[in-house]
Amino acid sequence: MLTVAGVASGTSYALYKKPKSGLGVMLVAGAAGTMADVAYGWTTACRPQVQAWQQAQLLQQQQEESKRNKKL
Repeated sequence: MLTVAGVASGTSYALYKKPKSGLGVMLVAGAAGTMADVAYGWTTACRPQVQAWQQAQLLQQQQEESKRNKKL
């Protein structure tokens, strides 16, 4: 969603102002939108999935430590 908004705003700016590096403006705006999408997804939209992934990582680490301790 924000990637599309970034590319659209970069394209609009590039067409309106006609800077020398219009393609660069569009790429930077698209990259900024993508980063905003990732940040939004990580902190808000996909938070339950992120928490489940973090718990799975923690469980995996605990299991690996348990296996190491049993070998000693």
